[in-house]
Amino acid sequence: MIAPGGKAGSDSRCLVVLGMHRSGTSVLISCLGRAGVHLGAVLDQPHPLHGRGVHEPLALVLMHEDLLARNGGSWHTPPQVGEWPPLHRGVRDLFIESRHGRPFWGFKDPRLLLCLEGWRQALPSLEPVGVFRHPAAVARSLLERDGMGLDKGVALWSHYNQRLLELHQQHPFPLIEFEADATRVRQSLVLLLQQLELPGANSQQGTDHALNVFEPHCRRHSDARLALAAPVLGLYEELRRRALSPT
Repeated sequence: MIAPGGKAGSDSRCLVVLGMHRSGTSVLISCLGRAGVHLGAVLDQPHPLHGRGVHEPLALVLMHEDLLARNGGSWHTPPQVGEWPPLHRGVRDLFIESRHGRPFWGFKDPRLLLCLEGWRQALPSLEPVGVFRHPAAVARSLLERDGMGLDKGVALWSHYNQRLLELHQQHPFPLIEFEADATRVRQSLVLLLQQLELPGANSQQGTDHALNVFEPHCRRHSDARLALAAPVLGLYEELRRRALSPT
């Protein structure tokens, strides 16, 4: 097993996507994968609500959800996550070991926002990349996918994105908005790839290949016509202020 502070390789980089469910995390990790980040086996079954798949490692999804359950919650009733039990640390460490020798590797699962500290214990040099989306769009998407009430969806958006903001305040990392304007999303992704300096995006052809995963039809939900409380709008605007912004 990997001792605390260990990593998959002395020269490896681990990128993790941080963002709430229904906020563009699948598009972002797919883009990074095409730009040279090793993803390994992921859930990529096409689905009408998430394009080419969620691109999450099944073992980590199951481990994270069980970890949340052990702490009295789930992804939609997020708990405070304390110490990781040995079994969960073991799954984490085996996953890291399976990436040995990969210079660029990464993964995503929206539950990471709830339990990132446990990953940082094993990978203190991991590199977060964040993404967020308008709260109304997320709430409507959760209503369509899970039947979740709009008020519950907005409250859940606030919980996850408050955590995203707190992590960004502690140690800033690249952050983009998955917004309604498809052109601006593409421009933000280009800025992100340039900042990360990934091997598969060091040419125009490579960047175009990475951006080929972007599918505007995956963002069907309007950002308008849903009354939002001032704290929710304030959180959204603060994330926008910190995000990479195309001119």
